[in-house]
Amino acid sequence: MSNLCKRFAAGVFLLAVISTAKSSSLTSGDPRDIVRTLKVLRSPEYSAAVPAILPLLQNENANVVRDACRTLAVIATKDAIPSIEPLLHDSRAAVRKDAQDAVDNLRAGRHPDYSLHPTQRPAVLASFDPPDIVRTLKLLRSPEFSAAVPAIIPLLHHQSANVVRDACRTLAVIGTKEIIPSIELLLDDKRENVRKDAHDAIEQLRRNS
Repeated sequence: MSNLCKRFAAGVFLLAVISTAKSSSLTSGDPRDIVRTLKVLRSPEYSAAVPAILPLLQNENANVVRDACRTLAVIATKDAIPSIEPLLHDSRAAVRKDAQDAVDNLRAGRHPDYSLHPTQRPAVLASFDPPDIVRTLKLLRSPEFSAAVPAIIPLLHHQSANVVRDACRTLAVIGTKEIIPSIELLLDDKRENVRKDAHDAIEQLRRNS
């Protein structure tokens, strides 16, 4: 393949990934997918995701709002308290309780019991059904979720081709060239579409470096 063709193919891949990321932002996802993603993010390493989570406090779905409070209680700082405080007067008792707990934990500087230990992250993500994993990967396809890389790497060995392909696509956006060796193993995969997404991800990571 000529260099021009390679650049064109890489450009198509990047546009596809960016398009998917824009259409699958955390605020526009299905409530169930958002809640699953928030659970994956419930570890202090994801502090960069706070700006992406704050708008979820105004989500109409109570479960989304509650899990946003729970995740912010783990990854945010006291600066997030003013954004959570209006929920202390919410009409839903469960929302008020999680908001109060989040505010109390943030003021005290403590991590609640539902804080996710880093070693638990891969297991949480891998425990979802393949379609749910794919939707979660799409929601994580933004640079502020770069801390999710260690949780995604194991998915490169998942039995579902769709999971592996979306893991490659997400890693191409949030990863660095250090993860290329983990993806290179897929260049010999028997599934052509997996090989293609692995190759495209590697090329994108090399360009991003």
